[in-house]
This record gives sequence, C-alpha cells and structure tokens, in this order.
Amino acid sequence: MGFVAFRDGLVTAGMIVNIVLPGAPTEPTGGYAVQYELADRLASIGDRPTILHPWSIDRPPWNRSPMCAASVLRATLSRRRLVPWHRFHPNVRVRLVPWLSPAFLPKADVTILTAYQTSAVLYSPTKRSGPLVQVVYDYEFWAGGDDATRRKIEQALRSNDIRHIAGSTAVRRMLDDIGVPVVATVPPGIDTDRFYCRTPPSDRPPTVGFAYRIQAYKGMADLMPALAQVHEQWPDVVIRCFGKTDGGVMPSWVESLGYIDDDELRNFYNWCAIFVLPSHYEGWGLPAAEAMACGAAVVTTNSGGTADFAVHERNALVVEPRCSDALSLAIIRLLEDPNLRYRLATAASGAATEMTWEATASATRAILKSAVAGNL
Repeated sequence: MGFVAFRDGLVTAGMIVNIVLPGAPTEPTGGYAVQYELADRLASIGDRPTILHPWSIDRPPWNRSPMCAASVLRATLSRRRLVPWHRFHPNVRVRLVPWLSPAFLPKADVTILTAYQTSAVLYSPTKRSGPLVQVVYDYEFWAGGDDATRRKIEQALRSNDIRHIAGSTAVRRMLDDIGVPVVATVPPGIDTDRFYCRTPPSDRPPTVGFAYRIQAYKGMADLMPALAQVHEQWPDVVIRCFGKTDGGVMPSWVESLGYIDDDELRNFYNWCAIFVLPSHYEGWGLPAAEAMACGAAVVTTNSGGTADFAVHERNALVVEPRCSDALSLAIIRLLEDPNLRYRLATAASGAATEMTWEATASATRAILKSAVAGNL
C-alpha cells in the first residue's frame, strides 16, 4: 500500500500506520502521551498515523450498542474534544471506535499495538491491519499485579504473530522472563521543544514537586510520610504537586495544582528545585525524565524503567522503593547541599538532550518498515 510523500523537497515513501490504544483517556496520562508523541513524530517524517481509541475493550451488550455508537459518532466529530490536552500534528488522525475489534481498523501498512489489552483482542494480523508490532510498556502492571493480572498479561503478549518492541531495559527483562522474543529495545523520547531548562538550577529556591497519582504502585503512601518529615525539618520549603487527587485531602502544607497543560507542566518542572518520583514500578518513568530535562534535581526509586536514564549520584538520587525514610533522607540531603543539587540537576538536563523523540521515531520506523517488508 503506502504512498508517496514530499518532505524537505525530497520524495519519500510514507507508510499508513494504525496505533491502537486500550481506551479513550479522560485526563492527561503518560502512557497515552507517549503514543501521541510517537504518532506526531511519524507524521512529521512523512507517514500517516491513525490513532484508534476504543470506547470499550469488549463489545457492549446489544441493548447498549446504539447508545455507544451515537457517543462514538459525537466524539469523533472533533479530535480536540476527544483529547483536548494534546496538540496533534495535522497529519495525525484520531478516531474513537465502539469497541476493540479488527473490523474497526482502517486499512494500513502496519498496525502498532500498545497496552496488553490490545494484543489480547488483536492477536493475529488481517489484510486490513498489515503486520502487528507491539510497543510494550506494561512492566508496572506485570511486576505489581496479582497472579491473575500477570497471567492475562503473559497470555496477551505471547502471540507468535506479533513482533515486540521493549520500551525499556526493565520491559525487555520482563519479556525475557515470560518467553516473548524482542526485536529491539526503543525507549520513548522527551519533547525537548516543550520540556527544557529555562530557569538555571542555581536560581531556584528550595522547592519540592511531585506528580500525584492514585494508583497504589505509584508510591504516594510512601511519599506523603517522607514529605511530612521534610516539612517538619524544613517548614519554609514549598511543596507542590499536580494531578488528580480523587477527592483525597492533601496536607495543608502541600499545594495541589490539579490538572495542568504542557505549558504549565514545563513551568512546574522549571519551578522545582527537587522533583520526586516514588513509584514501586515504572515501565519507563516519563515525569522523572521530563523533570530532568527541565533542570530539576530528581529523587527517584529503583523502580525498573527509570534505570535507563537516572543514575545514582551522577544525575539523580536513586533509592529503594517502599521506603519513606530513604525518600525523606534523599530530599533533605539535596536541601542541605545546594552544590550537590545543582550538579545533579545540570547533569540531568544534559543527559535529557540525548533522549530525543527524533531518535525514538527513527528507530521505531525502521522496525515498522522491516515488518512491512517481511524481514522480522
């Protein structure tokens, strides 16, 4: 199939690419944002991506199907209504489909599957889908899941008809453990046009920021006692977070910003002298990477994916997960030692410049082209 595209005065062969997500996000989410960025970058180098959001993983009961179809039609009228928090490349198409089914896939040269729920349904290629390539970031759900969840993930990822890309070294180890061949490890990138260091680390007053997440494996139950210890010793340090608190009551000494857009998020990271990611498990750890790009000194846990870019004492402080005392000691250490804070933050922003979406998209596209050519 394919098509001919003109880019920078040159003729290039573009691919028609489906990117299948497990649902329709109602709020900014890192896992979805990564796939949107990939679609934007593929579009910018001459491909035509279509992002598909199923209203439901499974087909709804027959008596709900008309209502579901009507809602899908309304939402599909405007991609801005579907994902208001992301600015898509003009050549990216965004669709909401009634449920996850091969019948709703547009005809494409290749189809990218994302979360394990997508490969549980779309486990075999069709004439419409082209070859199936899955970009895997499911480490946190597998590592932190119960036995039933782990079995679902393992079964979904074991299709012989899908080629798998690991999103981090931790994901590759997971796939090795469950016997799934990996064609390559391609970590996501950072949009350095949007996330960059605008305020030098030495110009930032002592401040602490974090992303509030309601999932237990995100480590909020460990972080809040740690921050209480920090506040007790450093009561004048401003502590601020963004994200959905789900009705939870935040301590009076934490400022909660709620949802923020990309511009506000960049400002937030540039405000942070210290950014903390306390997760038990991460497939990669996008907030920590973005904070590093913006010049914050990062305290993170040894949670899996962050090990690909956060190196203890070199560009971050890395502690073991599930330990409030370790988190508080690391934060206090950075508050007490500004020179260490500046050194780590400067090294972090420098390292982040190498984690580009251009490199990620180029590596992913090469794999997609190999799949289309039948060479994987």
